Amino acid sequence: MYSLDKRIQLLSQWGELLQQAWNENTLTPVMEQEYLFFPWAVTPFVTSAITEVIQMLDAEFLYEYISGYEDKIIARQGQQIGVILPCNTPLSGMEIIVPVLLTGNTMTSTACGDNRRLLAAMLAILNDTGMKNSINLNSGSLRGAQKMIMPAKYAKTAVGNCYIKSKYPTYVIQERYNVAVLKGDETQARLSLLAKDMLLYFGMGQGSVKCVMVPSGYDFTSLFSAINEYKDIVGMHHKYLNNLEYQKTLHLFHSVPFLDQGMLLFTRYIPQLPPMAVVYYQYYDTDAQLRSLLSQMDAGIYNIESMCKYDFGKANAVKSIMLNQKRDILSFLTD
Repeated sequence: MYSLDKRIQLLSQWGELLQQAWNENTLTPVMEQEYLFFPWAVTPFVTSAITEVIQMLDAEFLYEYISGYEDKIIARQGQQIGVILPCNTPLSGMEIIVPVLLTGNTMTSTACGDNRRLLAAMLAILNDTGMKNSINLNSGSLRGAQKMIMPAKYAKTAVGNCYIKSKYPTYVIQERYNVAVLKGDETQARLSLLAKDMLLYFGMGQGSVKCVMVPSGYDFTSLFSAINEYKDIVGMHHKYLNNLEYQKTLHLFHSVPFLDQGMLLFTRYIPQLPPMAVVYYQYYDTDAQLRSLLSQMDAGIYNIESMCKYDFGKANAVKSIMLNQKRDILSFLTD
């Protein structure tokens, strides 16, 4: 088993090899095939996902990520981790794969959806770094696993809840989203970054903004204009538009007021997980009222700790997602 420093070196090398493959268009045929099976994998969003992964596989960030856990990682003997990978966005699951490898574990996994071809191609490149056989993707079986990691939606199934969770120590990947707090004086450039956080990966990313807090009397015109920058991608996607029309129908049928931006519906905050194409908003008058509203939000759905320090434009970055779940996942893998 490699030392911690050696693992970081190999993962950093993986990032360099991915960058080389990207520059040489080696991944392009796989991207095209991925779209046939996973229609949410449109080229601009896949490009963004690959770029974010390459930036994450940087030695400086990896050392920052494991900071505070070095002793536990070094002392811990490697285990076989069974993983059911999330499948809601292109390359979702990388935020789990990297911590598993960093902590000296091996991984056997299967995906619960159809976005696995591009990930498999990228993991094949990992084999060229010396980490060959560290990951068995799409094994079809999780036998031999000593611990399990799976998405929340799978954990709620009969198999996940009654069989896996009762038999193995299990880490459940929660779908936590972000809240953006607006003051009303944001520049158009900053609002464009917020629009990215709302619509990148069609709003299905773990860090996507699903709720905005705005001052009373807030004028949504500038924000709506920024969202229009995604019209050529999101506004032309048939599956997304079907979801949008469905949500409009539900809101009209139940007489629920909403603001129709054209690509997103904005409706007053309801304390539940927003569906695709819907963003919740809530007005506030004072900072005290804002803090009160935030404290009432469900920590199982939203990143409560980070929402007030929210950095627009980076909500869906794999770095941000990894850091948000760092304490939970590293504690699970090293205990």
